[in-house]
Amino acid sequence: MHSEEISTAALVSNAPSDAVYTSLENKLEGWRDRRNALASKMRDILEAAAFSDQGISDDQAEDLIEKANALLGQVRACAADTAACAK
Repeated sequence: MHSEEISTAALVSNAPSDAVYTSLENKLEGWRDRRNALASKMRDILEAAAFSDQGISDDQAEDLIEKANALLGQVRACAADTAACAK
């Protein structure tokens, strides 16, 4: 839901040359790419565990969880202050 707040802030901005819009939308795109990469890794690990009898190491799981939480934190922080995030 935070991404919707950021996107809305981008759409309603009146900055010259759409600078705020461009900045926020670029950040959203980058976060989507990172999210998709993390989701792909998670899916691959889960499929390997379910269908190829491969274990999931604690280190693997913790690394992905940390990356996902860091990504969520960045999005939450931006939604809390879109003006600062757009700079």
